[in-house]
Amino acid sequence: MLTSEAVNYKPKPIISLEERMRIFRALRAVDLVVVQEERDPTGTLQKLWDLGVKVDVLMHGSDWADVPGKRWIEAHGGRLVQPPYYEGQSTSMIVDKILRERE
Repeated sequence: MLTSEAVNYKPKPIISLEERMRIFRALRAVDLVVVQEERDPTGTLQKLWDLGVKVDVLMHGSDWADVPGKRWIEAHGGRLVQPPYYEGQSTSMIVDKILRERE
């Protein structure tokens, strides 16, 4: 279940959480997929660390300068990776395009 903070942060995704998790689990480079219920991943990272899961990469698009969790991951020997943000494919843009094409 998503927290109210997460729900208010972005519009409801088109692809379900279960499907997105299935897609990421299929990637060879991915060892574990977890649900992050807060916008800031620090609590989730700490819980994983406490369970013995050593997260070494935190990823977030380059559209944010101050990424939540960056200080935590770097303090625990990991690194932040910021792939270039792709302006052309947001959920809102996809929905708008579908609606325009149906008119």
